[in-house]
Amino acid sequence: MAKERPKKKSNIKAATSEEKAVEVKGTLSVKPLADNFTVYVPIATVSEANTFEHWTDKHRRHKKQKERTHLMLPAQKYPLPCSINLTRISPRNLDGDNLVSSMKHIRDAVAEKIHPGLAPGRADDDPLITWNYSQEKGQPKQQGVRISFIWS
Repeated sequence: MAKERPKKKSNIKAATSEEKAVEVKGTLSVKPLADNFTVYVPIATVSEANTFEHWTDKHRRHKKQKERTHLMLPAQKYPLPCSINLTRISPRNLDGDNLVSSMKHIRDAVAEKIHPGLAPGRADDDPLITWNYSQEKGQPKQQGVRISFIWS
């Protein structure tokens, strides 16, 4: 005859059907931004077209780019139409098509901040947003992206 083990007590309490979950609803009351502004995001960007690495390394880099960009941008209403300048700062320059591909996830994160709630990668499709790309040479080991918002 098998010996029954005593049940261990757990610190985790499961909600019963009698208990009602407390739902917190709130709205973020923010004012639209009135002035043009610039944000610097200290993040490395690389040419996505010329990088050959494992998919998990790419995913980790893309996630880091999006998270840092989200953290640096204020939670505000962004008026449209607007022009957004993405400036890559790095010791070496990229050519035109590699510059655009290196900023893809930065662009997605900025667009998600302007249009929250849309499907990933779809928010940057707005014709009221003009995207401009440029690059500057930085100091050795200096890497980042300057994001400038300009309202018409």
